[in-house]
Amino acid sequence: MKPIFLVLGAVLLCGSLGFAAESPTREVDYLKGLGINVTDTERSTKFYTETFGLKVAAVVPQGPIKDAKEVVLTVSGEFDFKGTPTLSLTHMSSEPLPAGRTAYGRMVIFSSNAEAIATRARAAGAKVRQTTKNSLFVTDPDGYEIEIYQPPG
Repeated sequence: MKPIFLVLGAVLLCGSLGFAAESPTREVDYLKGLGINVTDTERSTKFYTETFGLKVAAVVPQGPIKDAKEVVLTVSGEFDFKGTPTLSLTHMSSEPLPAGRTAYGRMVIFSSNAEAIATRARAAGAKVRQTTKNSLFVTDPDGYEIEIYQPPG
């Protein structure tokens, strides 16, 4: 499997490298993951597993994904409470997300083959737009944009 790394923003990266601001109480040990609201857990799980190669690590409540309120995805399919980055797909409502609701910043996935992910995303019906030689954006079924960054080299 080609390595794909889910980067949860500069805060997570800086925190993992030891650059996080000191908390007066030190109650926060690390940031765990990113959660997004989705309108259909089964459709979104299919998109993120087939397009990005993420694996289901947990389903809440346990049972079929179509009945889930939350599906937790990781690169390895393993889940722990000690820092494995996660993407949580949470079903809060079947109504479409309100205008502007998907404007959260961005999620970044590092890949050694961004074009392969773009090809799978297009096959899944997603919009893909190239922004630079090393960066492209994929739109998921709920309208969230995911940056696929391929480091030079």
